Amino acid sequence: MVSRYLTNEGFPHVMYQGSMSRDERSRAVRAFMAKDNATVMLMSLKCGGVGLNLTRANREFAAASHAVT
Repeated sequence: MVSRYLTNEGFPHVMYQGSMSRDERSRAVRAFMAKDNATVMLMSLKCGGVGLNLTRANREFAAASHAVT
């Protein structure tokens, strides 16, 4: 949902998720760190706690979806 909004509004972004391969995650980090490629990184909270050091990030916004039963 957030990714779709960012795409529609023209914000270049990358995803960083546990379902991605190690190579895909590495490419996402490289794209984010290269200033011109992505201004936003969307990541799962679980995946984001693996020792990532994103020195280019100015802000962080944490959100989690909750299943309603």
